[in-house]
Amino acid sequence: MNNTKTGILISSSFGKIVGLLPLIQRDIIQTLYITLYPYEENSKNSSTSPFFSPQISSKIISTYAKAASFCRNIDVRIMLEKFQNKNQWEVCTKKTIDIVYFDQVIKEDIKKCIMNKSENYKTVYLDSSNMNESSCDLSSVSSTCTGIPNTIYTHSVLGGTFDRLHAGHKILLSEAVLRSSRKVTVGVTDGPMLYTKKLFELIQPCEYRKQNVLEFLQDIDSSLEYDVVSITDMYGPTKDDPNFENLIVSAETQGGGDKVNELRIANNLKPMDVVSVPLLPSEEKVDEVEEDKVSSSNLRMRELGCLRKPVQPRPNLKPYPYLIGLTGGIASGKSTIGKYLESKGAGLINCDLLGHQAYDVGTAGNAAVRQLFGEDIALPDGTIDRRKLGAIVFANKTELTKLNQAIWPLILAQVKEEIVNLSSSHKIIIIEAAVLLPAKWYDQVHEIWVSFIPEKEAIKRIQERNGLSEADAKLRLSSQPPNSEYVSSAHVLLSSTWDVSHTRRQVDRAYRELQDRLPAVRDQSGIPSGKL
Repeated sequence: MNNTKTGILISSSFGKIVGLLPLIQRDIIQTLYITLYPYEENSKNSSTSPFFSPQISSKIISTYAKAASFCRNIDVRIMLEKFQNKNQWEVCTKKTIDIVYFDQVIKEDIKKCIMNKSENYKTVYLDSSNMNESSCDLSSVSSTCTGIPNTIYTHSVLGGTFDRLHAGHKILLSEAVLRSSRKVTVGVTDGPMLYTKKLFELIQPCEYRKQNVLEFLQDIDSSLEYDVVSITDMYGPTKDDPNFENLIVSAETQGGGDKVNELRIANNLKPMDVVSVPLLPSEEKVDEVEEDKVSSSNLRMRELGCLRKPVQPRPNLKPYPYLIGLTGGIASGKSTIGKYLESKGAGLINCDLLGHQAYDVGTAGNAAVRQLFGEDIALPDGTIDRRKLGAIVFANKTELTKLNQAIWPLILAQVKEEIVNLSSSHKIIIIEAAVLLPAKWYDQVHEIWVSFIPEKEAIKRIQERNGLSEADAKLRLSSQPPNSEYVSSAHVLLSSTWDVSHTRRQVDRAYRELQDRLPAVRDQSGIPSGKL
């Protein structure tokens, strides 16, 4: 079967769903909705219904956990509205359904209940006769929520980063929906709350995350009211809103729930009941530095070394040699990465080295520096005193700008000469250039690769490498663009935050994918791929 964008699985039980997922995942490339058949007996006597909302939360958790394993690149959504209103069975999805899966004979009136179907939608029967619930259990996952059992609240609240919405987020949000009869409020973290997160620079914009949360909630249950707000501290609206009755937390943030209630009591508000949702273990941990749970941090780490945005044509450049601008902040590991890429067959131009040569005695750069900063900036033999020059320009941005405007064009001219020299033996050339962004050399390379590390790590490395005080290290750091600017400009991101082997795996991935993008670069003779 050709891959389909969006499908829906209508199953006779949650237990059978987990056994059916492997049969479905190969056909869906975008979204898979999951819902259960309606049962006439449920509407006759709702008080004895086995689908009383909190009682199914463990099955929701197990299903999402299984989906995270079998449908890693598919947006799985378990529909919850039928559990709120069992007398009316309609499935209203935001995305158009292309294929309907079912595991028992399906009646035509049930097909009609799927409201948003494509004109040429298909139905597929999946034989589940040999499946039973016990054989499909996910025993490796703790699926029990802690809190007051079988309690439905008028208004539930929860908070989180909700970056790259994943199965763990969906479980938290689903628990809030199941526990609420009228309204759910979600606080989405922003500002200083993000700064302690791994690779926080890669976290999606707050408004984008808020929209994703709202769209997901409205999709799985449109019967409730939702309020999705930005928060910049752990309390958000819980510190002063008396209407909240229930707080949903993850197992690792349960202590935060206690602190929220302490503040509510201090503010003469009723404490909320706290429901703790278990964490999902990561079954696809791809590196030892990743977390053991399903997390946004892991997803961000897996984007390192991958192409982040389309490469725009550079009509001013020849197709080959293909030029990669490798840039990043001070002490971010650019040189180590550049040398590793050189060992893989790419040509390497070190602009820092060219910058040093630009000051050599007898060069135009040497003369320009002496004219700008006076003869005292030179040693008796005419060599520029780089330590003295650094003390001047890193303490005064105006002086730094003057120096850069004089030297950068000279370095670029040297780079172009080196490109000509290397082009006879290399079709991929790495231009390691800390100045690439400030000098606005965007159009001088085909792609920009960025190496970045957290600010604290950069300060530590600068102190150790250059023998500077913390204050001087911070001063050096302040003279360069912030990480956010580097990240926004990058086609490929790399980080040397962790050990060398982890950095090399990122570079291996980046270089491999580069060669896949550039078939003409791949060498068929067995010599390194970057060379002719």
